[in-house]
Amino acid sequence: MRSLAIFVVILLIIVGAAAVFLVATTPRQSTPVHVTPALIQDVPASADEFAIIPSAAAFDAKLTANPITRAALEKWRAQHPLPRPWMVGGADLLVWKSVGTTRYFVRLDPFRAFIVSASAAQIVDLASRLPARDALVVQRESARGAYPPIARPAVTAVSVTPSEIRLVSVGAAVPGGPAARTAAAPPKFPRGAVLSVNYTSPPRAVTELDRLFGTKMSTLFDDGGTLCVYDVDVRKLLPRPLGVFVLPDDPRRRAVVDSLHDLVRTGQKDGMLLLSFDHSIDQYQKDVFDEPAAGNQWNVRIDPSRMVPILNSLGDNLGLRILAPRLFRSARDLDQWIGGLEQAKVIEASDSADSHGETLQVRIAAK
Repeated sequence: MRSLAIFVVILLIIVGAAAVFLVATTPRQSTPVHVTPALIQDVPASADEFAIIPSAAAFDAKLTANPITRAALEKWRAQHPLPRPWMVGGADLLVWKSVGTTRYFVRLDPFRAFIVSASAAQIVDLASRLPARDALVVQRESARGAYPPIARPAVTAVSVTPSEIRLVSVGAAVPGGPAARTAAAPPKFPRGAVLSVNYTSPPRAVTELDRLFGTKMSTLFDDGGTLCVYDVDVRKLLPRPLGVFVLPDDPRRRAVVDSLHDLVRTGQKDGMLLLSFDHSIDQYQKDVFDEPAAGNQWNVRIDPSRMVPILNSLGDNLGLRILAPRLFRSARDLDQWIGGLEQAKVIEASDSADSHGETLQVRIAAK
């Protein structure tokens, strides 16, 4: 009996020492990512996108401290079993997606281990343009994910603090793709809008605004413009944005607007031409405005708490899917980007292009 007691005491000491070791060797601060070919050699060639997270346990602590990512992490853990931070310790984590399946690779220290390719050069070159952050996410050329909306391959640096999330994505230059341009300062974004977006060169989806409004609207955006959406009427067969078009005031646009005088309301603010199919101009004129993030391709400001429910409704709209497929896909992609960020206060993004490629910067602020 005495021998058994001694054995139990020794066992408790060993377990206690192991617990102290596991806790003491679990880092509290993440290590900035510096990508080298060696870091990605364990990623299989079949992976179309992957993430590198050094000091994964410390990054887990950052995600838990931020109210936006904490909710998303808890939702993910409810459906996917993940090791606890003390199990990982100071190990780096590789996460990759291949054939629709998410897989993990952790290079553990010996004690924890006891308890529990061709595009590398281009990826390293892209990553060298990014600041050191908490994690890196890589989309190879075969990746088809909605985010980031830039050419592949793309590399995204992720930084998480208790008050915000910042993402910086870079993509390689594409022949015939976005070119470097010098854009005039875009109009300020109204805080009351659920979505404000400014383009220096409109995407093809803008042409489908003609169907939503029943008149030729897309030509107003030929040289760029801003759309500020205060709400979306989703009760119609084709949803209609309720908002304001903010355009440079020039003779050509004036002529188009004059031809629509029976259909629209117009106004002016800060030298810009305002156009609306509803009463949003009144709200716009009284709104409080913020400077948009700098970008020579496009800028966007989103109120996710109001935008996510709208996107959920648009995803079920058959009329939009059939009659305006590009806008439908844009809404679906945006839903994939921000669907889990409903607890955020604001999302700001800007996109720029130059001879080296494309850069997307995103800031997600917590409430």
